[in-house]
Amino acid sequence: MDWDDIIKIGLGHCGFNPILLNQMTFDEFNAAVKGKREMLEAEQREEWERIRWQTCILLQPHIKKGTNLTEQKLRRFPWEQNINTSGGPTLEQIEASRERILKRDGKIR
Repeated sequence: MDWDDIIKIGLGHCGFNPILLNQMTFDEFNAAVKGKREMLEAEQREEWERIRWQTCILLQPHIKKGTNLTEQKLRRFPWEQNINTSGGPTLEQIEASRERILKRDGKIR
């Protein structure tokens, strides 16, 4: 990536002002670009899920009585394919494991 690419991304895609862009470190720039990309992806996911929900509602009167049409039955999105429904660890279990590892490595007393 050269300076022209950084300017295009920083000023064009992320909307930074030139002064801010010049004052950023490369790590700050990468973090800001990553945050902007994640925000845009989340917005697009919300739009797709809203369209799927609306389509499901619109189809309800036209399907056979007793048929249970859900949004996920209508269409599963790629980001929903990896949802853990196998009863994996809870958030508390993950946090406890994290604490044990940090204590083991001497990062927490």
